[in-house]
Amino acid sequence: MGTRYNRKDMKQIDFQHPYPRYGFAAALVASESFNIPEHLETWEDVRQLAVETLKDGLNYFSVFTKDDPALEATTALTFDYVKTDLNPGKASGQIAAKGYFLAPHVVTSDGSAANTVGEAKLLIQTLEKCKTEKDLFKPYDLKRSFAPLTSKVNNGSKSAQNPKASLRDAAFTCITTLTRFKPAVYAAYQKGSFANAVMIPDLPLYSVEQDQEEPSYPMVDFVEEFRKMQESIKADHYMIGEVAPDKKSFRRPNLHKGNYPNAPSDSKLNAVSVVAAIAEWYKKNLEQGKRAAHIKAVLDSLKGRPLYIVSYEFARQERFSHHLISLALQHDVPKLQKAVWRSKIYGVEKFDDPKRQLFNLAFTHLLQLYTSTDFKNFMAYRAEYPAEFSPIFNNYFMDAENLSPTLVRSARAYGQSLNNAAYRTANKKYEEDQKAGRAGLSVDENKARILTELESRVLSAKSKPELLSQISITIGRMTGKDFYPEAGEFMEEVLTEKVSLKQAQYLITAFMRLRSVATASTEEAKNTTVASAEA
Repeated sequence: MGTRYNRKDMKQIDFQHPYPRYGFAAALVASESFNIPEHLETWEDVRQLAVETLKDGLNYFSVFTKDDPALEATTALTFDYVKTDLNPGKASGQIAAKGYFLAPHVVTSDGSAANTVGEAKLLIQTLEKCKTEKDLFKPYDLKRSFAPLTSKVNNGSKSAQNPKASLRDAAFTCITTLTRFKPAVYAAYQKGSFANAVMIPDLPLYSVEQDQEEPSYPMVDFVEEFRKMQESIKADHYMIGEVAPDKKSFRRPNLHKGNYPNAPSDSKLNAVSVVAAIAEWYKKNLEQGKRAAHIKAVLDSLKGRPLYIVSYEFARQERFSHHLISLALQHDVPKLQKAVWRSKIYGVEKFDDPKRQLFNLAFTHLLQLYTSTDFKNFMAYRAEYPAEFSPIFNNYFMDAENLSPTLVRSARAYGQSLNNAAYRTANKKYEEDQKAGRAGLSVDENKARILTELESRVLSAKSKPELLSQISITIGRMTGKDFYPEAGEFMEEVLTEKVSLKQAQYLITAFMRLRSVATASTEEAKNTTVASAEA
C-alpha cells in the first residue's frame, strides 16, 4: 500500500522549495471540486490530486474574445477561457492579434506557451502511467517552460542539461505555474515590455506554534483566502476589456490589471499591493468573527517571510516590516497607491518619465520597510504630495522616529502653514500678472519655486534656532501672517533635546510638501476627491 498521506497532518508531505510547495497547497484548495478524499490515504491519491489539478489548470490557461473591435457596435470586449481546443501559437491562430491572450497567472511567455501546454500534458500522461509509489519519485527533467525559476546547468558534461527533481515535485511545480489561485498581473518589467508576473510566498505547509493547540497550515490558508478574495468580485468584471482607440487591435481584459480585488491601478505586483489587498479583505470581513481572525492570521503569517515575484522574464525576492501591516489595517493603502500618481515631482511632466518611475519605487520601498534609509531616499525627490500621504508621515515619525503624536500633529500644522503661505503668495503673484497682462508662471509653477526656496532654507540651517528664525522671517515677509496656532508646540519642542535638528528638518520638509484641499490645483480639484479629514 505504501506511505499513508494524511491530508490533515502534512508533516508527512514536504517540499524543499516554496514553488512546488505552493502548487501542492493550490491543489488541495482546488480539490474541493475533484473527487479526492478528505484524507490523502495513499500515493495514488497524491498522484490523482496532481493529475486533476493539472487538467484544471489547462482549462484556465488562455482567454479569448469573439467580439470584433472594428465593428462600430462593439463598445467593450467580453472574454472567456479557452476550455476546449487549447493550442496557443500562430499555427492554430490562437494569438494576440486574433483576440487570444495568456491568462496573467500563467508563468510563461507567448513564445513558450505551446511548450508549457505540451509539458503539462506530458506530466499528466506520465503520472497516469505510475504503477508504484517509487514511480512517483523517479527523476524528471525540470524544463523552464513549466519551471520558470530553473535554467540548464553544466555538470561536467559536453552540453548543458535540465536540472532534475522527482516526478511528484515536477508535477506540483507545473501546477504552481498554471494555477489561477495566486496573485498575478500583466506587468511592465522594462520600458515598453510586459510579462505575466505572480507572487509566491515562502510559507510552510505545516506549522505548530508554542501557544497553539492545533497545527496551522500557512501556505494552504494563504491560497484558500486568496481564492475567496477572487470570488468576492463578479467574474464578468475580470473578463471585460476595453476597445482600443484605433478600433483595430485587441486589448487584454481587466483580469490582466490584477486578478484580485484592490489591485493597484498601475499594474504593479509587490509586497505592498498584496498586503494592502488582504488588509482590505480583512476589514470587509470584520463582522464575521472567526472568518476575520483567519484572514488576520494569513496576513500575519507573511510578515518577515520571503515573497517571490516570479515571471518568465525576471524574478526577485521581497520582504516587508510589521509597519506595513499596521498601516494597511489602519488606512486605505490601495488609495495611497493611486494617490502617488498625483504627486507633483518638480521637473517631471510626463507619467512615463523615468524619474517618476523611480519616485514611485521609492514610495513603495518606504511603505514596505519604513526604515530611515528608505525615508531619506523617498525625500530625495523634491515634490508636492497629495493630502492622503498624511498618515504615512504620521506613522513614520511616530513609529520609526519615536516622536509623540501631539508633536507630530503640531509639526504637520507647521508644515501646512508653510504650504498654505506658498500657495497664497503664488496665487497673488499670478493674479498680479493677469491684471498687468504679463505672461507669467502658473500658480503651481510659482508655488513650486517658493517651496523649493523654503526647503533650501530648511535644509541649510546649521542649528535649530537658526532653522526656526529663518523660516519665520521668510513667512512673515511673504504673507504678513503667523503660523497656525497648532504649530506652537512643535516650535517649542524643537528648541529642546526631544527633537534633533535632522528630525526637525525632515518633519518640516515632509509636511510642507503635503498639499491640502485648500491649495489643490484647479485641475486636481476637478479630477480627484481628497478626504476632508486630511485637509
